[in-house]
Amino acid sequence: MKSIKYILAAFAMFTASTLFAQTIEDKGITYRILSASDKTAAVVKCTDEIEGDVVIPANVGEGYVVTTIADSAFLKCSGITTITIGSNVKEVGRHIVDHCFAMTDFKVDDNNRNFSTWKGILSNKDQSTLICCPPGKVGTLTIPETILSLAPAAFSTCKKLAEISISDNVKVIPEETFKGCWGLKQVHFPTQLEKIAYQAFANTILQKLFLPKSLRVIEDEAFAHNSITEVNVFDPQNPPTLGKDVFGVETKVMRLYVPNNAAIQVYRRAPRWNEFNVIMVQYDAAKYTKRFEAKEIGTEQGK
Repeated sequence: MKSIKYILAAFAMFTASTLFAQTIEDKGITYRILSASDKTAAVVKCTDEIEGDVVIPANVGEGYVVTTIADSAFLKCSGITTITIGSNVKEVGRHIVDHCFAMTDFKVDDNNRNFSTWKGILSNKDQSTLICCPPGKVGTLTIPETILSLAPAAFSTCKKLAEISISDNVKVIPEETFKGCWGLKQVHFPTQLEKIAYQAFANTILQKLFLPKSLRVIEDEAFAHNSITEVNVFDPQNPPTLGKDVFGVETKVMRLYVPNNAAIQVYRRAPRWNEFNVIMVQYDAAKYTKRFEAKEIGTEQGK
């Protein structure tokens, strides 16, 4: 029995020392060693005390190269105002600054070959993919035409944004892109949009949706936990495929507006679209179609 206890105690000590050896603490940030042979490390956590301007160094500890910022690395670090991406960072996870409501800007080291910023928002080097928006951004934002794609959870918990216009070159809004944007009232969708993914707009305060004719798929819970009162569609013959609880659980009390009388029957027969109790023709379909073609339509606060 004593030998077993000794072995267990030794194993516990070995495990603790191994775990300790796998992390590095520096200036309120915890780094995990990714490879001892390659001497690479990832940012994995911050302390509650960290605040102000945070700089991710090129190296940490005994020459470990900081190549990665892991998922949720700075989650709820409420005192941070800016983060500078270090010169050696190659990968950035999801939700890295969720609930960091004082944070307004990303910066990138001049020697970094992988990332850049646009208005303080993190993107890849050629600014074709928008990666992460600081949750402290306020008001209205127009995503430029140079942006071709959005990263999953790119705007997660940006609760101070009220209105978003998305580049017409974006064809997919990935999962959780705008989840937790609690102040979001208006979204101007891309005219070429094909897919809205899982929980892309969950937990916002959108009320009226104007979905583009190009849209083909809306995944589960894409607009769950919102304040939606009506949904407008523009394809009279091909309803987008709907996942489960796309508009939350209150579909029966929402209004669905379609382009013409023939479309009413099309949508009444379409799976899950037929859950709308009220389906009617848009009172001024020509007006909406014209505005949509002019790239001005998204969600509105009134007609």
